[in-house]
Amino acid sequence: MSRSRDTADQINIIDSSAADATAITIDSSENVGIGTTSPNAVLTTDPESGNFSSTYNNYDGVGLFIRGNGTSGNGNYGPALVFGSCDSDTVNQDHKHAAISIVQTDTDPNQTGLAFWTHPSATAADALVNSMRITSAGNVGIGDSSPSRVLSTKSSSVTVGSFESTSASGGLISFVDQNTTNDVTVRVGALGNDLVLQAGGSERLRIDSSGTATFDTSVSSQNNNVLVVKSAYPSANTTTMYMEADGDIATRSGSYGTISDQRLKQQITPANSQWDDVKAAVVKKYKFNADVDAFADDAPEQIGWVAQELEAAGLNGVVKDGQDGFKSVKTTVLMIKAFKALQEAMDRIETLEARIATMG
Repeated sequence: MSRSRDTADQINIIDSSAADATAITIDSSENVGIGTTSPNAVLTTDPESGNFSSTYNNYDGVGLFIRGNGTSGNGNYGPALVFGSCDSDTVNQDHKHAAISIVQTDTDPNQTGLAFWTHPSATAADALVNSMRITSAGNVGIGDSSPSRVLSTKSSSVTVGSFESTSASGGLISFVDQNTTNDVTVRVGALGNDLVLQAGGSERLRIDSSGTATFDTSVSSQNNNVLVVKSAYPSANTTTMYMEADGDIATRSGSYGTISDQRLKQQITPANSQWDDVKAAVVKKYKFNADVDAFADDAPEQIGWVAQELEAAGLNGVVKDGQDGFKSVKTTVLMIKAFKALQEAMDRIETLEARIATMG
């Protein structure tokens, strides 16, 4: 190579092996151009012709190639592109404040990803922090150096992520299947306080700021049911409760309705007498404590049962242990017992009426 200086005080380094083509240019502003005679920044490169190729030994379109010669190892970092701070203070200009480096993300040194480094500290001499990682598998970790999913986020903050749309009714998160035609969107309602779930392009569920949930009942879900609850008990995929489009509710154990089809039952026999159980289930009046009802002192009296009293009376089958040790009463079971006891009472009354009739 040879060097020449032109009339504009520009230095050109000539590649004599390439028909005297200019290889490097340093202009009057001290901008350096590699492969170009008109650098428009401190360093400007004009890469090989052609588009970038993913082939390992094809360098078309490559403007900068940084080789590495560090030690390989899972988690070790390779060559990096490093940035200084925005501060003009010459003391801090020599400190690293951000960087992008390669990182080995598996046991083989050819399995590399990218590590993005930031400088969250206000002290210039503090080390950089690996804030984001892209593994060789393409998984992205924000605050997570070993993401096992396509996207993984970790943070010590209570709020890990925030999604904002500039549209008043825009979809904030959209889930699309491989057919790209079936999608579910979770978004904020137009008023800003509602959580809306859309499926198939239409709103299906809305939860407002007061916690009230509204289902879209205009579209049938499963056999005209708008809400279906399933469980693994007593067998997989067992329907335990459903709400029909007209608002009727049915459950396995009975509520406003009961899943009571004969085809679902076996060993059907008349129930035993429930007379003694109904007599033992004494109805009490009460008020809730203040930790249950903030307006307990002004609230009207309630009537019902006390779970521990039912247990003490031997009605263990109608009491259920719940969360945090609190007990609940299976009111549906008690209603069925009361119904049976009413039938027994009607039989006794009819027997008495028949006996009185014979005495008259």
